[in-house]
Parts: sequence; C-alpha cells; structure tokens
Amino acid sequence: MKRLILSLLFLSFSQLCFAANKCYHPNGLEAEDHPCDPNAKQSVCCSGGLGTVCLSNKLCIGGNGNTVRGSCTDKNWESPECAMFCLGW
Repeated sequence: MKRLILSLLFLSFSQLCFAANKCYHPNGLEAEDHPCDPNAKQSVCCSGGLGTVCLSNKLCIGGNGNTVRGSCTDKNWESPECAMFCLGW
C-alpha cells in the first residue's frame, strides 16, 4: 500500500512538472516543443529534435541547419522571453 501511495504521489508531481513546461505557438495552440530553459518561469522553446539547438537570440537552429523561431511557454506571448519575430506570417 505504501508503494502504491508513493507511486501515485510521484505521478501527480511529474504531471505538474510537465504541465508547467508546455510550449505554445503565437495563436495559443499547444506546440510539441521543449523549453530552452526548463528552470525559468518563461522560456522560448525549440523542437527538441535531433541536432536542434536553442540560440541566445531566442531562435532555434534545426538539425537540418535552418534557423527558425520556436514557440514560448507563455500561452499569451506577453513575456519578454518569447521570440517576437515573424509573428505576422
């Protein structure tokens, strides 16, 4: 019984952690990206695919070498941590 309770507590805690690290596109839809700084309150996000790199200028370089604007952990994109590039496309 103790093991079951500990397992449930762990799963509950891990769900809270994952929920806090969701990324969003500028239109508010959830993105399948990962925060570049998972410890920050708000962060720019990149795809997390093989070879993808988060850059200090809030852009991402994909494994294919293309530079792209990622998503953001702020669903409303009001945080200064969000990359405010190419939003009108």
